[in-house]
This record gives sequence, structure tokens and C-alpha cells, in this order.
Amino acid sequence: MKERPRILICGWAGAGNVGDELLTRSIAQMMIEAGGQPVVASRHPLATEALHHGVEAVPWGIRTLWAGRSCTGVVVGPGGIIQDSSSIWSLPGHLLGPIVHRWRGMRVTGIGLGAEPLRRRSSRWMVRRALGGVAPIVRDDESAAAMALAGVDAVVAPDIAFALAPVVGPQPAREEIVVSVGGAVAPGSFLPAAKRMVTDDPAEVAASLDTIAERMGLPVAFVSFRGQRDTDFARLVESEMVTPSRLIAPSLDDSVVAVARARLVVSSRYHASLVAVQNGVPCVVISDQAKLRSLVRQVADVDRIQLVNDWGSMAAIEPAQAVTPYVPIGVDLLLTQVRDLVTRCSDST
Repeated sequence: MKERPRILICGWAGAGNVGDELLTRSIAQMMIEAGGQPVVASRHPLATEALHHGVEAVPWGIRTLWAGRSCTGVVVGPGGIIQDSSSIWSLPGHLLGPIVHRWRGMRVTGIGLGAEPLRRRSSRWMVRRALGGVAPIVRDDESAAAMALAGVDAVVAPDIAFALAPVVGPQPAREEIVVSVGGAVAPGSFLPAAKRMVTDDPAEVAASLDTIAERMGLPVAFVSFRGQRDTDFARLVESEMVTPSRLIAPSLDDSVVAVARARLVVSSRYHASLVAVQNGVPCVVISDQAKLRSLVRQVADVDRIQLVNDWGSMAAIEPAQAVTPYVPIGVDLLLTQVRDLVTRCSDST
């Protein structure tokens, strides 16, 4: 029996981010179904192998150069990794391995990427060296435009998390408002993200949630899609609230199920909002992030997802009833890209 081709996946796994683990699960499942063996670059390889059945994990960063020598193909992504605003080290950490592996003759593609306009000439050079001429798949038109500014033509398809099946099984009553909010990292080059965190006023957030919860007669549950930063902020908000609430541990499955079975989701997190829409749960988004505003435009249905600009407006929202799960057009492009890479890598082994 022919050995499965080993494909190195260079996203952002093992860092305690539920959204990125959702993406890792999606690309790994597609890779396995297509006949490939996913080898995931991870900040915590043991945790990644424990969480995602059937994957191998290797250390993320410079050590990926050595670990990737046993692979025949590379996926850049998935995730919003094509940016140089969070840190001067982020983009090199993601792209150095793929650039070297492509120079060595390995097949490289990009799948499920989010991109921002790049500020540095060196960043644009790295993106061209890694992904020029391979038609990477990005999650929205804004990402495609950012890639074009770097000199790379990209294909637009839905976020790769949409390739996962909605949560199924007996559905309990939707008896909670599930909240996924937290701080955002201000642009910077050298200071760590924890030193550049910007958050809303916890008292203002709490007052708004209390208003909605009282009107709907429901308790609140907090999920932490961005790990500890969301957990810390949720505790601050909880301390200001009068509504009964609970904090769900930041695990992939518990967080996804909580969002998928909520009565309403209030979110400033991209993948919490996506899971809500995917499972037919009304979602209210409060964020000025381009990727979230893009998701709202893509869905274009206020009964599924609506955007507000501040917490005062959030308190006045009248949420819709549960709707049918959302199935975007274009997920097949992601599947085709994965199958094509696995086939080409299999032919070369």
C-alpha cells in the first residue's frame, strides 16, 4: 500500500486559541480524507496531537525547517497570518519554513488565509517568495486585495472552518446568551502582545449584557475563543454583572458546542461569530475589525448576524429567532485545493 504523502501545515496551532484550533481541525480532516498525512507546526506539539486525531505535530518556527524535510508538500495557513502589524517576528516565523522548503523544490500552497495590507517591503517580499504563482485561497475580498498589493494573485473562498459540519445531535433548549469578547492587540513591532492589549470598559459591557439578559430572561455564559485574554476579561465583566453567569473552560469542543446551542451569541471574535452563523444561532457582532465586518457582509442577513458599533447600541438589539444553518457557496474550492496538493505530492513520492 502506498504511503500517504506527508503535508506540513504552517498555521497557528497549539497556542490556546479556539478559533485557530477550529481551523487546524478543518484542514487536518480535509487532508486525511484526501489521502494525505497532516504534519502540523505547533507551539505545543503534544497538545496538538492530543486534540486533533490523526495528525503529527512538530515545533513551530525555525525548528519547522528541519522537521519539514520529511514532508513533500507545505500548506501556508490556515488563519489570519499574513500580517505584520502584531509583531515584526510574526510573519517571518510563519513564512521562513515555507520559503526554504519551496526553494528546496517542495510543493507549496496557501489555504484558508486571512491577510492584511503589509507595511514592510520585506514582508511583501516574503509573501511573494512563499506564495507567488500558486494561487493561494483567502477568506474574503479584503484579503485578496491585500495579497495583490504584495504581488500575489489569490482566490477567494469561504473561511475554512465552514468546511466543518455543524453541531448535530439532540438539541437542548437554547437557554443561554453566549458571549465571546475580549481585548484586541494594538499594532506594534517589538513589545509582546500582552503589553499592547486594548479592551472595552468591563462595566459598560456588563451593563449592556444585563439589559439584554433581563429582556430575554436568560442567563449568560462566557466562552474564551482567544484563550487567557478572553478568560481574564470575562472575569472582569462578570464581577460587574447582576445576571447569573458562568465561564466555560477554553476548550475547543466545549466552546463550539456552547455557541452552537445558544439562544443568542454576542461576539467580538471572528470564529465564535462564524460558528453561530453556521449553526443557525442569531449573532450580534461588536467590533471594528475588518475580518468581522467582512463576515457580516458575506452573510448579508440581519436575522443571522448583525453589526453594532458600541455597547449602548448592543443593549437595544432585538435578536431574531433561531434560523437555519448557513452554508456558504465556494467551500468546494477549499476541498479541491487540498485534494490537488495531496495528488501532486503523492505523484512525486
